[in-house]
Amino acid sequence: KLVELYAKYHDKGLEIYGMSADTKGRYELWKSCLAEKNMTWVNVCDFSGGRKDSKARYDYALDAYPCTLLIEGQTGVIIARDKGPDELDAMLAELLQD
Repeated sequence: KLVELYAKYHDKGLEIYGMSADTKGRYELWKSCLAEKNMTWVNVCDFSGGRKDSKARYDYALDAYPCTLLIEGQTGVIIARDKGPDELDAMLAELLQD
């Protein structure tokens, strides 16, 4: 669903920043999955394996994976957390209207 939302709203200003907490041993699998699923936005991996002490988990108060955050690009304020695709679509339609 994120691929569909990205295609629909990217030209209106949506950017996606994907973060994985995989391990170095699974790096090639992660990279091939990104390509297979056409996740062409910025993707990074903190190689923490989901450890509770990872900086990314701390910085964004992540308590589970996967987690979806909608962050306002200018201020960095988290607008929404863990919304389903339909709810995200409605929010993005309102936020990114012409």
